[in-house]
Amino acid sequence: TCMSDSYYTYSDSDTFTCTRSADCSGGCGYGSECHANSDGTHSCASIVPDVALHGCVSDMIDAADKVAVGDGTYKFGVASLKNISASTSLICPSSSVSSLAGLEHIGSMTAINVSSNSIVDISPLTTLSALTSIDVHSNQISDVSVLINENGSTTPLPPDVLLSLNISDNLICDIADVNSELTSYFTNSSFSLESSESEQTCMCSPEPDFSENEICFGVTGFDADLWSMNCWNGYYYDEGLGSCVEATSASDIEICDECEQNDRMISVLKEDASTITCECVDGLTGDDCSIQILPVDIPDENLKNAICTQLGYSSTSDCTLNTVTILELTTLSASNVDSFEGLSSATNLLSLSVDGTATSGLEIGNTSMSDLPTSLELLSLANISLASDLSLSFLTNLEELLLDSDGNLIIGYVFIEDLPTSLQSISISSINITSDIDFSSLESLKELTLDSIDRVLTNAMISTLPASLTSVSILDSVFEFPIDFSG
Repeated sequence: TCMSDSYYTYSDSDTFTCTRSADCSGGCGYGSECHANSDGTHSCASIVPDVALHGCVSDMIDAADKVAVGDGTYKFGVASLKNISASTSLICPSSSVSSLAGLEHIGSMTAINVSSNSIVDISPLTTLSALTSIDVHSNQISDVSVLINENGSTTPLPPDVLLSLNISDNLICDIADVNSELTSYFTNSSFSLESSESEQTCMCSPEPDFSENEICFGVTGFDADLWSMNCWNGYYYDEGLGSCVEATSASDIEICDECEQNDRMISVLKEDASTITCECVDGLTGDDCSIQILPVDIPDENLKNAICTQLGYSSTSDCTLNTVTILELTTLSASNVDSFEGLSSATNLLSLSVDGTATSGLEIGNTSMSDLPTSLELLSLANISLASDLSLSFLTNLEELLLDSDGNLIIGYVFIEDLPTSLQSISISSINITSDIDFSSLESLKELTLDSIDRVLTNAMISTLPASLTSVSILDSVFEFPIDFSG
């Protein structure tokens, strides 16, 4: 072990050399080491530099082997790490850990769980020869060969100790070959392996054929030094040239800033020598390539015809409805609709008017209503029947509701109770009301129109009107006399 004002280097002759550094000449103090920086200088840093991992490791160390520094944090030295009990486990999932540096100093440990973090390099684990369980799933690891192959200053884990290894949901390509290598190397009869293809399949996909284009893609959170993971085939984005060029060394790298779009692979179309246009690959769209282009099925022909007409198509045969084109729909009027299935994809739809004039006995219930997009601010339903259990409470952005049934619509207390509290205007015309209605839950209501209501409007019902109302119209209806609006 080098002194605190020195750092060690590994030579080709399999030996370590301690080198004193002027940058650490004053010594680094307890709990710190002299580390080499990327610019050639050296500075003191914690033995376990990652702040999140430092906290988890600190919890494993006996109180006598660490020094409190305030705010619930501690300093500890290499000797403290070597004293960690062999039966101790490091449990640090979902903690924003990005580096395992420092764990190589631990003398003995049997299990580690650092899943769901941002770890790239697992080489510090190779010195922990007593490990029986490793869980590193859901990280950014692309290479696990360091566990089984001698690599520079690291030696592989012993083949007969490890019992469990979980490397699923990382950035590992050729997963079948990796599985074969791991299961062949770890010879313990009880060894089990959990692995799967990475969700970020762009890391593993063959290079697409975009003629005359360079291919770049970015992964959020990777450092510039990891250039091979940010530009396809060793390319990087050159701001001066305005295009992706072949990288010759890590110092040349910028992380394809112009093309790094939400962890998605994109094509870089060269327009001229100084500018580029980033385009999403097939099946993706949006400013950040985050919207998947999927077909939208609208089974109800009348609804589909209305949508296609609104979007400017001359016929349904020319109308292509997908998760992108339907986003252009902001207003819609339709007639004789039996089902709203598929309309939930129209997440920019603000106004919907439905008229059931020519349809006999048309009834709309919760099953169909649940397909309405929650973006709706205005809903107009005319000449239809509503199921008795209908609820519109899920339409949390709805501000205006118009109901006109020409005498065929029957509603009651339950229906009003299940209206969204965001409503500011309600117009109810030619409707049979089965019981006194309580409007008190509609705290944002400003305008109310009751026209040709087939029920005596009692003062008990009037007394439930919210104080927020600024306009009330009661037309061609019978009400209790004298009517009392004093509340």
